[in-house]
Amino acid sequence: MQTALGVAQWSTYSKFYDFNKGTVIYPENAKSKAKVNQDASFFTGLIWRSYKKVSFAVRAPWVVGRFCHDSSVTTTKAPTPVDNYENVNPVCTDTTAGSADSGYNRCYNKMALTYHNVKRANHNTDNLELDTNISKYI
Repeated sequence: MQTALGVAQWSTYSKFYDFNKGTVIYPENAKSKAKVNQDASFFTGLIWRSYKKVSFAVRAPWVVGRFCHDSSVTTTKAPTPVDNYENVNPVCTDTTAGSADSGYNRCYNKMALTYHNVKRANHNTDNLELDTNISKYI
């Protein structure tokens, strides 16, 4: 449970990330740019495309996550805005008009379905299937 809360907290730091520029956003009232950078890095670690491995630990009261590239990536340099832009996808809001399944957010539904089915599998329950017709009316 603590790990889920840690991940949820790290997700809130997306507010410090500019998806269009691949840069950190510094609020006018920020007391420390270093703190904002750290918070933004917690968020980007969650969704960094080239990270392939992760490890979690609880060191009360903190949840610690270590994100790693796959073994083929060897870099020690700090990420640049270009690296960020290439490795951090914007939030998907695919509601493409005119497609057979338009009228609902396909990306969100896919993510939510996957998450639910992982939880169901933990309890030996069959997977759910997405009903796109219902999704369009919610």
